[in-house]
Amino acid sequence: MALAMLLAGTGARPTMRLDAVGNLRIDTGPTETAASVLLNGVDAVGALTTLRRAIANLGGHIIEPAPLIKEPVEAAKARFALNECGHLVLNSSAGRGVLLNGMDVLHELTLLQQATEALASSAAIETASTASSASVAPVSASCSKLMDARAENSITVDSVGNVHLNSSGMQAIWLNGLDFLSALTELQAAVTRLEQATTASPSTSPVPVHVHVGNVGCDLSAIPPTTATIQGNLMLDQCGDAFTGAGMMVLSHLQRVEGSVSISGNAALTHVDGLSNLYYISDSLTIGENMQLTDIDGLSGLKSIPGHVYLSVRQTHHSELCKEKAGTLFGWNNAQLTNVYGLNNLHNISGSLQINVCTFVTNNDNLLNVDGLNNLHIIGGGLQINNNDNLLNVDGLRNLSAIGSFLAISANAVLSNVDGLGSVTSTGGRLYLQTNVALSNVDGLGNIISVGGDLIVRGNVALSNVNGLMGLTNVGYLFFHYHASLTNLDGLGRLTSVGDYLSINNLGALTDVDGLGNLTAVGGSLAIFSNTALSNVQGLASLTSVGADVQICSNPQLDLLSVPASVLSLGTCQVIGGTCSPC
Repeated sequence: MALAMLLAGTGARPTMRLDAVGNLRIDTGPTETAASVLLNGVDAVGALTTLRRAIANLGGHIIEPAPLIKEPVEAAKARFALNECGHLVLNSSAGRGVLLNGMDVLHELTLLQQATEALASSAAIETASTASSASVAPVSASCSKLMDARAENSITVDSVGNVHLNSSGMQAIWLNGLDFLSALTELQAAVTRLEQATTASPSTSPVPVHVHVGNVGCDLSAIPPTTATIQGNLMLDQCGDAFTGAGMMVLSHLQRVEGSVSISGNAALTHVDGLSNLYYISDSLTIGENMQLTDIDGLSGLKSIPGHVYLSVRQTHHSELCKEKAGTLFGWNNAQLTNVYGLNNLHNISGSLQINVCTFVTNNDNLLNVDGLNNLHIIGGGLQINNNDNLLNVDGLRNLSAIGSFLAISANAVLSNVDGLGSVTSTGGRLYLQTNVALSNVDGLGNIISVGGDLIVRGNVALSNVNGLMGLTNVGYLFFHYHASLTNLDGLGRLTSVGDYLSINNLGALTDVDGLGNLTAVGGSLAIFSNTALSNVQGLASLTSVGADVQICSNPQLDLLSVPASVLSLGTCQVIGGTCSPC
């Protein structure tokens, strides 16, 4: 039976639906009193919330839930049915989440199981596995037949808005193949055993959790080894030649830093494994001038960063991007660092991700790929990838779908394509491609349909086409400069407006601007100059508005008769043909 039909006719506000990415969502909707989704009478969300609180009180480290997967599922299908044994079966599409009032209950259950098992192990308390065979065994073959027609009797809404999902005769309720209520009961029992054990025997209680108030420097003896939270900055800068990875192991219980973390100028530091339990930083993370640092695997606990993220950064170039400070990750001159696998659990960056930016020289010659970012889905700020001499590809960003601000890729000597950005659909700010001398195409940007700022493409000498920009309809500034191999602008065929300045110059192989055939408005100046092979500009025939100067000049092969008559009347002044001069 269709999901939309199951609640029809009840007169209730609750909904059951399959969303675009395959999640099965069941919501009570707005009610005068707090309403719940009940599975055989059990408030699953309430029970999980209570367990999370209890586990936290026991000192458990519970990883924050990851953001939901954003990629759509083709031909998404869900299942809500009773089988012939009376079990209620609910399946999302392609193994995506089952969400009750917005909580992915299976994912939350797994996180709590992991935290409970870790607590039991550290306290040496015997507990039954929270993933026993009874709860994860598949439905018996004798019960495999599903009967959709009986499902409508399994869902009801009571007078206060609670949604009741009931199996027949209180049999199992299977969520994506898991006997959910059995697993929940086992987890509750395991937590109860932990609570009883820690109450009855103080000696088996979890290690006391310490909160340090204030900044922490190189003298780590200033904080107890049981410190879980630092309410301040952790500044491990220039701690001396004796400061190694082993020296950081005193931080092995650290989970949160409510401030910045800086690790720089430590010549003997080879790893950061002492931070393996760190999952939250409220501000910036700086890693630089650690010449023997070979990996950052100790940061694998980080799931999200509220601010910007910078990798391989040197603050010697005062560009506007270097001025952004709110929540950043800096990393520079880590000469032995070849990968960023330590960030492979990072799902969300609210600020910007910049890889080797703000630098006069290349300080990360060994970085070959960004595969450690393969779980990253969203960047709330900008993405900048600059000055990486051996960066071969950006395939590690293949799951990235949205960039809230700028996208800037420049001076990556051997980067030949940007196919790893194929899932990105929009940038909230400018799109900037400069001096990537091996970049031959931008096909990897083919799914971008919106650029919130300027489009600046400059000095990519091997770039032969811009077909990957076919999705764009409007931009701010539009700059195309210094491309010896670019013969046409056909990839801009859908562009209808430029909000400000349009500049096309020093494109030695460009013969026409037919790719601008749908352009109707330029908000600022129009400048087309120093294009030695340009012979006609008939592609500007649709242009009806230019907000400032029109300069089409210093193009030695240009046939002036190809300049549309309408263009001659546009702008505040015109310089057409001959040598460029000020208006």
